[in-house]
Amino acid sequence: MDTAGATYVLANDITLISPDNCLFIAANDITLDSNGFALVGSALIGDGVQISGSLTESFDLLITKFTLKNLDITGFSIAVRVPTGTAAPLETANSTLTAMGLC
Repeated sequence: MDTAGATYVLANDITLISPDNCLFIAANDITLDSNGFALVGSALIGDGVQISGSLTESFDLLITKFTLKNLDITGFSIAVRVPTGTAAPLETANSTLTAMGLC
């Protein structure tokens, strides 16, 4: 997700069959609404949502605002990874985060 100011709404569950990261938030002011659907990982490895500032793991842009709504994240080692130094407000309305939750 790399369009600043955009809202992304899931249309179905996302289930990973290989251990990896699922979704990247790579721009400011993004809203992710799972719309009642789940992010399901495998083997408790990887991140459900990674706030990274890029579509890789390089953390090259400091995210200052993002919103997560209605999330159900299971099966990852970390539900939502936020890089050190991120000062973003986080709304997790109606969210269920298992594993390590926010990190």
